[in-house]
Amino acid sequence: LSLSLTLRGGHVVFIDEDRHEQIEAFGIELQSEFHREALEAGAAKSADVQLEAERLTVLGVSLEDVRVSLRAHDDRLELRQAVAQLGGGSVRASGALEFTEASAWSGAIELKRMGLEAHVRPVVAVFFPVLSGADEEGLAGTVSFSAQLRGEGLEADALSRSLHGQAQLGLHGVQLPANSVLSKVAGALSETGAPGNLDALEIDAAVRRGWVRIE
Repeated sequence: LSLSLTLRGGHVVFIDEDRHEQIEAFGIELQSEFHREALEAGAAKSADVQLEAERLTVLGVSLEDVRVSLRAHDDRLELRQAVAQLGGGSVRASGALEFTEASAWSGAIELKRMGLEAHVRPVVAVFFPVLSGADEEGLAGTVSFSAQLRGEGLEADALSRSLHGQAQLGLHGVQLPANSVLSKVAGALSETGAPGNLDALEIDAAVRRGWVRIE
């Protein structure tokens, strides 16, 4: 048994009334397929979903050329790829989740050359307003981040016991608003020691059972 569905075009808006935030998608194309080897109970089944959007706006950040590929097979869900362009940078992610008692999962994400002013500040302003310096000018620079993580369970206790992986963070040409919370911290880490400036910073970190070790 095989079924397929294709949707094209349109403008879709999802609204979070509690947070007064919305997700907008333009130029959507959705393709999905469902397969089942037989109609009997216990027969192997799978589903594939391909989603493309010309533009996706989330938390005030616009992603372009968005492509997402999902596959579900019996007790396993795979994010085969999620890619998007973000101004002069890019976003890429993948992952897998097993619907078993252990709920084992793995994931990887890579963010390249994200602008602090255009891409990072709007997100920080939603979750950590005091750190965003939303009313201050002078923020510049880019950030890159990547992580490869794995673990078991979806609750906090299970995650803290099983979380393992690696993460890398890079900051380049950073200038923070002079009166921001992070300005003095950046100045202490900078090679020049200039308040609010950080020429370059590279951090490698290892995650073991919920603990993070800077390498």
